Amino acid sequence: MAFNFKKFVTLNRGERVDQPDMQALASDSQRASMDEFVGQFIGTNMANTTGPGFIISGFNATTSGTVVTVTNGVAIAGYNDKGTPYTSAILSGGDPSRSIDIGTFADGTYTVWLRMEFRDTDFTNRVYWNPLASTPVEFARNASTRVTENWAIAIENLNPGPEWTALWNVTKTGGSLSLSDVRQFLFEGAAANSYTAIDAEWGGGNDRSSNRALNGVQSLSRALRGLQRQVQDILGGTGWWQTLTSLTAVSLQALNANKLERNGSNTITGNIHPDTDVTRSLGNGTTRFASLFGRNLVGTTVDLDVTGGTNPSVIFNSSLANTSQSVVFADSTTGLRITSGNSAGNTGTLPLHISVFSTIFNDMQMQWQGTTTSGTGANPPAAGGLPNVLTAKNTPKVWGLIFLDGAGGVSIVEGFSISNAAISVGHTQLTVTMATPMANTNYAVFVTSAETSAMMVFQAAANTTTQFVINGLTAASALVDFTTTSVILNVLAMGAQNT
Repeated sequence: MAFNFKKFVTLNRGERVDQPDMQALASDSQRASMDEFVGQFIGTNMANTTGPGFIISGFNATTSGTVVTVTNGVAIAGYNDKGTPYTSAILSGGDPSRSIDIGTFADGTYTVWLRMEFRDTDFTNRVYWNPLASTPVEFARNASTRVTENWAIAIENLNPGPEWTALWNVTKTGGSLSLSDVRQFLFEGAAANSYTAIDAEWGGGNDRSSNRALNGVQSLSRALRGLQRQVQDILGGTGWWQTLTSLTAVSLQALNANKLERNGSNTITGNIHPDTDVTRSLGNGTTRFASLFGRNLVGTTVDLDVTGGTNPSVIFNSSLANTSQSVVFADSTTGLRITSGNSAGNTGTLPLHISVFSTIFNDMQMQWQGTTTSGTGANPPAAGGLPNVLTAKNTPKVWGLIFLDGAGGVSIVEGFSISNAAISVGHTQLTVTMATPMANTNYAVFVTSAETSAMMVFQAAANTTTQFVINGLTAASALVDFTTTSVILNVLAMGAQNT
């Protein structure tokens, strides 16, 4: 900051006031005070790349052919008074526009410069004293009685002087012109920087020093730009004016590198929602939460992925031994499904252990999703040894109690996967239709009778993948007539199914 002595005119009673004194009263002291107020308190252009001034508003530019036109505006601008450059005056008046034709200029890039000017106006007759005449005498002359602010532009490839401020760059290519904005706004910063607050305006050097007495702001313009820079950094964006919803990250410097650490216990009074469905996680494979406490785990598809170690397990804590507690699988449609391997082929094994104590299962089903025929698949080969192993293949596929009333009536008393049972082939054959087909006809059917009053033997055989047939023999080796025999048959089918 430069310091200058202020000079004020002082007059004494009876003193003759000369023209230099009046000039100082009327013009010089006012201009010096204005220059000092604007330059020292408001501040000149701290970026110092476009000249001494700031644009407050206006000074827009357009082109037509090879003519550049600039409209007026409001600015802190420099001016030249009697050969002396001044850098800080408030320009707010003057002609509506200025135009310059650069058709004769060589192709290249030039700058449109602005400065304030004072022009002689209000011409009228004034009386003057001529002391050099043979007889000193007064005479009249028409002269300017006021100076009025105005402004001028110049288009040059170099700075025409210290009082000039850059407005626009204009590139000439033949008869075509293009403009780029280089105005430095007092309240908004540089157009060339998309109005982002930069270190040259505030934030570089010692601007962030804790020694504020030595390195603090010393002008209004720098204080304003410093506040805007801090707001810009707090928002984590590129401008202090941006709304929170327009930013990709809302942060105190992006919430300290995109994370917000919370230590201690916190009470949440509302809901926590991810911004996108099925894309966010709590924790990761390396850094995990110790425990998650809650009441319901709800989802259209809920996968419990248990990994790690040689024997990953899902363990219902032993506290469930208390008979007042329960683990309930209440979906009677899909039930509880334990799936081994991947969804494409369900290959491999998953040593999964479910330990449950005093547990109530409501409408629970366990279903194999795979149909692979490997030794570790759901339908293993016949030669494989599977001691104490439950697979899909060694699970009963059909069971039922079928009642024949002796008068041709057939009913299914109990069981599963039997869609129909009917007497056929001359009343000596009972055809049973399964609700779900077998994988092939290589399956076994077992049939017994609860009838003890007569000696009868019943046998069954696979017919198709969807039906098997039952015949009966009396003690005399005659075929049993199912329309006249009252009996309850117990049937069971074992084998492979694809679903």
